[in-house]
Amino acid sequence: MTIKENQDTIDFISDYKQKTYLKKLFLKNTIELNNYFAYSGREEKTNPKVAYFIEKEKRYKARFARGIKNDMSKYKLKNESDRKIHCYLKSKRREEN
Repeated sequence: MTIKENQDTIDFISDYKQKTYLKKLFLKNTIELNNYFAYSGREEKTNPKVAYFIEKEKRYKARFARGIKNDMSKYKLKNESDRKIHCYLKSKRREEN
């Protein structure tokens, strides 16, 4: 082995030792919450008043989520500068969505 290959091997071993040390330290200092609570089989029930307001909010949002029906295709812009501005604004709206 050359000196460079030997140094690469030493670097690899030190990196691996550090990685295993940090992994053990992480496992020691963290709590895994995926299986922390026992499964009881019961479902959480909401208060009837809260359920009513949640449903009301869904209906309210659905009423305004139907979309805006304003077809502007029948209108034409008169000069070229207005068309450029219109195309620019149209592209900005697409980027936002």
